[in-house]
Amino acid sequence: MCIIAYKHPTGRFTQESIRAFIPMFNHNPDGAGMMFHDTDAEGVAKVHIVKGLMKFEDFLAACELYHITEREEVMFHFRVKTHGQKNAANTHPFAVTDDPALLGATDVFVDQAIMHNGVLPVEYKTDVWSDSAQFAM
Repeated sequence: MCIIAYKHPTGRFTQESIRAFIPMFNHNPDGAGMMFHDTDAEGVAKVHIVKGLMKFEDFLAACELYHITEREEVMFHFRVKTHGQKNAANTHPFAVTDDPALLGATDVFVDQAIMHNGVLPVEYKTDVWSDSAQFAM
């Protein structure tokens, strides 16, 4: 089953904390992603989705690039494929949208996003997208 980890605003978060994600990634090897509050290029507050991190080194690089240890609140997702393809687009989180390009975007600012742990009882319309992606559409 997928793993979701949450960094609370009052929690202390260090580079060592990020290294603690190694077992989560190793046991959930089908890609990782994260979401956090940020401002887009126009200065508008949004949810920033960064996903498609298929190797732990990519995950570490994204944590450094986006200054994850300095952020107040971050949610992380480590995927185990149950439905859909194993690819960057199917990693969590997902924008809540009916636009497949936005749904699969690996670095995007959105108004709403979801991540999920487990299997959702959705009607599978395609074998391309995961159950969570189809729920977000």
